[in-house]
Amino acid sequence: MATSKKTTAKTKRPTKSVTKSAAAKSSSAKTASARTTKARARKTPAKVVAAPVKSTTTQSDPKSLRKWNMIAAALLFGQAIAIAALSGSAGTRSIVANYLTLDTLQTKAAGHAVYAQGTHRLFDLNLVYVVIAFLMAGTLAHLAAATWHRRHYENDLGRNRNALRWVAAAVSGSLVLGAVALVTGVVDLASLLMLAALTVITALFSHLLEVTKRRTADGESLKRWVINTIAIAAGLVPWLVIGMYVKDSIVFGSGLPQYIYWLDGSAFILFMALAVNLFLSGRGKGRWSSYLFSERVCIAIAVVLSSAVAWQLFAGILR
Repeated sequence: MATSKKTTAKTKRPTKSVTKSAAAKSSSAKTASARTTKARARKTPAKVVAAPVKSTTTQSDPKSLRKWNMIAAALLFGQAIAIAALSGSAGTRSIVANYLTLDTLQTKAAGHAVYAQGTHRLFDLNLVYVVIAFLMAGTLAHLAAATWHRRHYENDLGRNRNALRWVAAAVSGSLVLGAVALVTGVVDLASLLMLAALTVITALFSHLLEVTKRRTADGESLKRWVINTIAIAAGLVPWLVIGMYVKDSIVFGSGLPQYIYWLDGSAFILFMALAVNLFLSGRGKGRWSSYLFSERVCIAIAVVLSSAVAWQLFAGILR
């Protein structure tokens, strides 16, 4: 019996040992699993629920400008119709050609060839046609941006440039400046063509500034400076010419009608406002960091400029 008990005791000891070993393995497995879970939790970033963001479609979507262009086109077209219906024929100016010619009387008296300044009237131009022309040019530009040219226009805006803006500025701006120059006394055809050419150059180089403004290489910096200088000079020379005509009329003549001073001053300020808008857009700071904001400002100023010049001419000479 004693032998049997001892044998039983001996056989029971391995069972307890196996149980303890299994428990230890299970405990270590749980510990390892817990450590693995914690490690995964550390590596896996917690999901962050983003706060709802207010829609900025009207501020960042080029498609939002369709409404602006449609309104601008409607405003300019309506004014063109109104001025065409209400204007008379009092706003006619004679376009002339200046040239040198032989003065026969002075030549006979002096005994040698004497040349004098000659003037030849080429044709008469009613300013109402010029006003209607620049209002319709603006209408077509804004209508194109909102309809048949819309895709290309919006693609350009997405790249922070706008070729259509500067085509419209070249055409409409030349006509607006020509109308202002005509009533100020610039009636020589060659001078008028020069002013128009300088306006086109200003628009062209302004577009080049937009195309190159994102390039920051050393060579591009000099190129941008040259383009900017040419654009500024070409834009200021026409106003220098108009200013000289105003000054000469005051100094050597009896002065100009009062409405012309207001016309010249307001047109100059609005043209400079367009230049400042381009400058701020190039700097890209504040609200002008968005090219779409710059485009809205340009649309507004362009409509105000055309409207102001048109109605001041109507009030002063066309009615």
